[in-house]
Amino acid sequence: MHLDHLTMLKEATEHGDVVVILNSDTWLQRHLGRYVTLDEGKKYKVKKFVIDPFKAISLQHHHHRTEYWFVAESTATILLDGNSQRLAPGDTIVVVKQGAHHKLVNNNNMPLMIMEIQSGDYMGEDDIVMLDPQI
Repeated sequence: MHLDHLTMLKEATEHGDVVVILNSDTWLQRHLGRYVTLDEGKKYKVKKFVIDPFKAISLQHHHHRTEYWFVAESTATILLDGNSQRLAPGDTIVVVKQGAHHKLVNNNNMPLMIMEIQSGDYMGEDDIVMLDPQI
């Protein structure tokens, strides 16, 4: 097993996640849906999120990274530093700057697919500071 997969499995176990292998991709299943890391380097990481209907990513911020979100399927409600906006596939990419309070909501009866690019000095899961933790 590749070292990156071992690291992912360790993080999943620490967070109580379920690991699902689909088409040779390793997806982490969480209460809100699932995600897979598509690519990563020293200063970036690319993830695909599938958010289940009527679920949300907790309000959070990060100390070490900026995120760029692109809606690929369905529509998203994005809360960013107190402002709300709806995005459909193909709309402008949302920039979530380091330290910005943000939340991603799927208010639809269809799964929401988001492509996320992270950029910064550190992209570990422990850089997520949850402000309204969801179980």
